[in-house]
Amino acid sequence: MYEAFCASLRGLGATVEQGVFGAAMSVDLSNDGSMTIMLELC
Repeated sequence: MYEAFCASLRGLGATVEQGVFGAAMSVDLSNDGSMTIMLELC
């Protein structure tokens, strides 16, 4: 299901990156707009 979801996003022209589950990842965030929505899942 995950692979199909990523493929669907790519089909819409989105850039999709995939990593290794549990691996350490570095994520950069740049805001270019009037608001930021932060979503936290517990």
